[in-house]
Amino acid sequence: MILIVWLIYISGKKYNWLILTIASYIFYASIHIEYSIVMLASTIVAYFSAIMMSKAKKGRVFFFLIGILTDLSLLFFFKYLGFFLENVNFLFGTEFDTGYSIAKNIILPIGISFYTFQSLSYTIDVYRKKRAPETHFGYYALYISFFPQLIAGPIERSQYLIPQLKEKVKPNLDHFMQGSKLILWGLFKKIVIADTIGTYADNIYSNSNEYNSIEIALAVYAFAFQVYYDFSGYSNIAIGSAKMFGINLSMNFNNPLASKNITELWSKWHISLMTFLNTYIFRPLVTSRNLFHKWGVGAIFVVFFISGLWHGASWNFVTFGILNGLIVIIERQTKFVKKIQQLSKKNKVSKPLKFLLIIYTLSFFSFTSIWFKTITNNDAIQIISNFLKFNFNNTAIVNVLYVLFLMILGVWLETYRKHYQSTPIEIIKYNYGRVTIYTILLVLVVLYSNHNEVPFIYYQF
Repeated sequence: MILIVWLIYISGKKYNWLILTIASYIFYASIHIEYSIVMLASTIVAYFSAIMMSKAKKGRVFFFLIGILTDLSLLFFFKYLGFFLENVNFLFGTEFDTGYSIAKNIILPIGISFYTFQSLSYTIDVYRKKRAPETHFGYYALYISFFPQLIAGPIERSQYLIPQLKEKVKPNLDHFMQGSKLILWGLFKKIVIADTIGTYADNIYSNSNEYNSIEIALAVYAFAFQVYYDFSGYSNIAIGSAKMFGINLSMNFNNPLASKNITELWSKWHISLMTFLNTYIFRPLVTSRNLFHKWGVGAIFVVFFISGLWHGASWNFVTFGILNGLIVIIERQTKFVKKIQQLSKKNKVSKPLKFLLIIYTLSFFSFTSIWFKTITNNDAIQIISNFLKFNFNNTAIVNVLYVLFLMILGVWLETYRKHYQSTPIEIIKYNYGRVTIYTILLVLVVLYSNHNEVPFIYYQF
């Protein structure tokens, strides 16, 4: 990272795009060489299909379909083909070999769901004439491959990111310091909070028969918190890494764990994905004159079905999406929730009611996250069944208190950051005090990272 910043610094800004593009492809190829080939193929097709769309007086739809279908075909082949064949075999009694495919041998390209959606948004925007096609192949290739956000987002619109890539900003000390703080904060969230409470959740999920109802309930909450701090931690690292080059990535989370209903939570969780689905799926459906128009019910269902399937090619992820979609539909039709939403905008919700609403939201989201964590629906049902035994004996109180402490600490830090637009560290008046705290955070990250390495959860998507 520092080497790349230095190269850009001494290059005189002229070749920023080239250095970053080469670095991005080296980074991706270092994980698996085939990954970069797949991404390059997608990039070339999308680039030329957009160019041809802008030049063609007739046949724009043809070039649009080439771009869209290429991206969707690659995503389907690598991520969903096995899942599709498994369900075909189940429904029709066929015997397609779901284990045999080039895709299985290469393994799912990391980040393909993210950069494919980014490519799709560009192609659709060009087709809708929301933007002109990017004529410089290098800038478009960098837009797709920019390594800080390549693996797990945020999913950026071309109108936002490409102009920044063209600005030729020369990195400076302020960029480096801001980026470093965000990266350290992200590492703290990931390694100290997410991985620690995740270990607790993993142990209980893997053998829930041996734990009582209190521990199972805490594990269910803990996993939801783990997903948040794992993914938002990655987002902080991505945003911080880009910041070092003078590039601003979009905020992907807005303190969703403090939401007062599920609808609000999903407006603050994985914002770039939900913005994509809202722009390219929800709005076109609700403006069409059919079933989807009434209350947006059908459109909401489709959006959350796709959201679940986007996360993984299995029915447990689909169930996770559908459950959240159903509660959003119910909330949108409930007068009480609508009233609460109106009061929330005016900041007129009493603190006791606000607390209860946050608990409701956390509880429902954590409950649906059981399907996010487990491999099959039967595994999810097993977790719920073991909880419903209402066994409260032999609680490992020390472990429970430690996990609760980390969860509460994380919530407090996030709430403070949102309210004051800063971390508690930044309010310290003296530089040596801030340096001391940042040093302590760094030491904690190093100490906790000596445990088993835990990959980012969203790498699998």
